[in-house]
Amino acid sequence: MKRQTSSYATFILGCIVPICLCGFFVWLPIYLNDLRLSAFANNLYTYPLLPGATILDRYSELSKVGNGNNCYYKAEQSMVSTLPRTEIEQYYEDVMLPGVSLSVIYDGPIGIPIDLAFNESKSTGGTSYFTLTILDFSFSDGTFDIRCQ
Repeated sequence: MKRQTSSYATFILGCIVPICLCGFFVWLPIYLNDLRLSAFANNLYTYPLLPGATILDRYSELSKVGNGNNCYYKAEQSMVSTLPRTEIEQYYEDVMLPGVSLSVIYDGPIGIPIDLAFNESKSTGGTSYFTLTILDFSFSDGTFDIRCQ
């Protein structure tokens, strides 16, 4: 009787351990890229707010665009301000935020510029609605995230 229980336990263990290992190796790269996305987005979210500005919404995503083993990281922050458009543009004009990976050497300053887009349909005489966006990419760096393949 004991021998039968031992064989059953060995069989179950032999099936569960490989499934768990495969699951771990699929989960780990996804988790690591989600951490990278969070750190990348926080560069935008923690940048000092423009005086008189209010945050309306925040959004970040990781996606695959085109061919190759690469991930595109995108973070957005929608805001409203009582300052004129020219002052908003001046505030964000030369801002460079850290990218996803500093392993890539760029020609010129290292960093990601902030893309500033105004929503003219919502903006009225004393209020400006605008969205800040940063976008960067990273090669999969051997992480084999299925979202980037």
